[in-house]
Amino acid sequence: MAKLNDKVLARAGLYLTNRDRNFRDVVRHEVMTERVTTVLDVGASHGQYGEALRAAGFRGRVVSFEPEASSFARLAPLAKADGMWQALNIGLGSESTRAELHVAGNLVSSSLLPMTELHETAAAGSAVTSTQAIDVRRLDDVISEIRLDDRAIVHMKIDVQGFEGEVLSGAPILLADKRLHSIELELSTAQLYESQSDWHQTVGELRSHGFELVNMSGGFFDKRTRHMLQFDALLAR
Repeated sequence: MAKLNDKVLARAGLYLTNRDRNFRDVVRHEVMTERVTTVLDVGASHGQYGEALRAAGFRGRVVSFEPEASSFARLAPLAKADGMWQALNIGLGSESTRAELHVAGNLVSSSLLPMTELHETAAAGSAVTSTQAIDVRRLDDVISEIRLDDRAIVHMKIDVQGFEGEVLSGAPILLADKRLHSIELELSTAQLYESQSDWHQTVGELRSHGFELVNMSGGFFDKRTRHMLQFDALLAR
């Protein structure tokens, strides 16, 4: 994937190690060698993941979902200029509704769930600074509208800060669809958001749909305790 700015990550309490870079290489290998045709980028921020895909040589379809206004304002022009990249200014959840997004100072920690003190302390600059009313849709409903090709091979990346279970609850049809080959998601091992998804249950749910854990890497650590707070996981059929 494209190079990431280590200084920017450090300000958010994130530290990129060689192991993390190996994880990105594994994801790139999975996408390219399995001939993925479509990537669903859930929690796209301002388009870093899509740009990394293009830098890695992926030329298929990218569908990005980002509800936060300022991040979407940066994402939308990238997608428009690409031709094979679609950007949707919505959040994803278990039901279609209006909801309040808690916007973090560093933006990347923004969530539909209230942030805990542990997260604020572990990641400098992550405290919530404002809220935004956003549209939330069920992923299954959106997929029916964007119309996947019958021969599509799909990879889905989910980065929604504790809301993973809600996103997956809104996608039972997609999870059962054999066109969905792999899922990459960020999971929390500590209580970083109120009522966040339990990573054991999330992985268990995906395994029940035929996905197996094939790679993982720690991404967010508490500098004081050196405890891992979040990790990246890749699951594939």
